[in-house]
Amino acid sequence: MNPDLTNTNDLNKYLHVTVFLTIGIPSIKRVINATYLLKTLEFLILRTSDEQKLNTTCVILLSDLDDNYNILVENQIKSLFPNYLNSGFFHVLRVDKMFYPQLNGLKRNFNDAEDRISWRAKQVLDYTILFRYSSTLSHYHMQIEDDVECGLNYYKHIKYFIEALHFKSQMISLKQFSNKTQYSDLIKDSDPKRNSDAPSFSKARIWSILDFSVLGFIGKLLRSTDLNMLSTFLATFYDEQPVDWLIVYWIKNMGANQMLSYKPSLFQHFGLRSSFNFRQDNKLKDKYFLSQPIDEFRANPLAVIYSNMTSTNKMQAIEDVYIPSDKFIFELSNKNSLMVVNFLKPESIENIKIFSGPIGGNQNVNDGIVNNAMRGSAVLHNNNKSCFQNLFIYTGKTPQKRPKINGELNAVPVCDDLKSIGRFQGCLIEVKISEKDCECVTLGVQELPNPVLVNKIVINSN
Repeated sequence: MNPDLTNTNDLNKYLHVTVFLTIGIPSIKRVINATYLLKTLEFLILRTSDEQKLNTTCVILLSDLDDNYNILVENQIKSLFPNYLNSGFFHVLRVDKMFYPQLNGLKRNFNDAEDRISWRAKQVLDYTILFRYSSTLSHYHMQIEDDVECGLNYYKHIKYFIEALHFKSQMISLKQFSNKTQYSDLIKDSDPKRNSDAPSFSKARIWSILDFSVLGFIGKLLRSTDLNMLSTFLATFYDEQPVDWLIVYWIKNMGANQMLSYKPSLFQHFGLRSSFNFRQDNKLKDKYFLSQPIDEFRANPLAVIYSNMTSTNKMQAIEDVYIPSDKFIFELSNKNSLMVVNFLKPESIENIKIFSGPIGGNQNVNDGIVNNAMRGSAVLHNNNKSCFQNLFIYTGKTPQKRPKINGELNAVPVCDDLKSIGRFQGCLIEVKISEKDCECVTLGVQELPNPVLVNKIVINSN
């Protein structure tokens, strides 16, 4: 596919630089001459730091069939944002209408009116152009629309989530090793703070698309290495279904069942008028959006995690409690439930947070301080009988070899030289300690009158 593109930038200046993120923004004329694109670009400028701009490029695709309109918008961007065009933060492309195939007389899928079918098919083709052009610009590509507000620190949240998922695939891979010394040599290649695209011993592909907004195709992120394949797929079926429906088939073809979502949402839709003449304004809002999402970016130390807890979802792995999640995903339903976190190297632990909640109960975890009974200090919230009644936390040393039972590796190896931190209760537990050269943390429940769901564990080390 070789569309006739007009590029405002001198692209040759940037071809030798592969940035972290490309943001694709298709834009065409809206009904009643409503315009939102410039406001969207202002949000991106204000909420992307100077350092982040060096690792981001926004590709604005002006693809209205009226080229005079495209030229008008291009000139507005040139006039208002010359510095960002010169730096490569903005790329502006215009598509010649001769590129598009016949958009009239297409098959009447879903019994839609002919003009809506043409509009929908052209939207799919716009995405194919944008994906093809962007495929070599960055490691990752994210698609938004031209009437979108981005949340504060959106870039930092995106980078953190990608690194956390990379981290998860590494943790899953580490479980194949029975001897601690077998994987100690991998430490240098397993730091999630390094380039998340660096070669890894993990071959697990746990995502194809990440979702940073629940609305349409806003905030959908892909690996740039997948863009040409996806572009070809969409071009093949452009007249069959809407683009966000076609994406679902592509995800399944890539071996994933669903997009992985990040909460809170990082992008919010604000436009009212569509590029198609619908009868009503589009007032859709993302209920999970926060313009200033809470920052909690410190990644957990790399570890191998074992547990006899039961997952509430077949698609979840125990490692999911160790990375960002919006679901209460693991159920403690039996006494003597254990979770063991074996660090890959000794860590100096400063803080442990455990987020939990009752099954079907009140998930409010901000009802005040209940107890303060540990060496150091603890902040324990919501003394709900369906939350933890007796959670024991220990630190210790990791055995050099995992014990075997009947010739098989023990599913939940114990830590050696255990040191009790304390016994706690509540739905949100925060433990502040000073523990040097800690090799493992064990969480245990010996009394459990009611089932409890465990959402997330955050372990901060220095």
